[in-house]
Amino acid sequence: MKIKYQGRIDEDGRLKIWKRGELVKELSGLRNMDITMTIEEYKKPRSTKQNRYFHGVVLPMCKLGIMDSTGEIVTLQEVKDLLRSLFIVREIIDEETGEVLRVPRGTSDLSTIEFNEFIERIQHWGTEYLNIEIPDPGEQLTLEV
Repeated sequence: MKIKYQGRIDEDGRLKIWKRGELVKELSGLRNMDITMTIEEYKKPRSTKQNRYFHGVVLPMCKLGIMDSTGEIVTLQEVKDLLRSLFIVREIIDEETGEVLRVPRGTSDLSTIEFNEFIERIQHWGTEYLNIEIPDPGEQLTLEV
């Protein structure tokens, strides 16, 4: 079970919970359990428009760029996995050995700002390594046929 509510800590350090009455009602029914409470900063998730642009423009263009530059046929999922491993990784350091493990993050975990930064890195990479120019969202693209 997971209970999730949003709120704000104001400039004086006071906690304000949105829909506090609903939270109190939900908590009042709980009995005899150990719990963990977590407070994290709210990040606005990426928008539907960002998602459509990523899946409809960025991934297909990178797929074509990879196929043109390497001759390899790759799936959209493989392209997405590659981009995640290149640009949105979390590093875990083994304190004893100093070894760094790079773990790709999910794109759905990114805020709107983080997702924009992810796209910008992909655009630069596409230009430099794949010789493609990925247009900005809403930018008209001209193709030579």
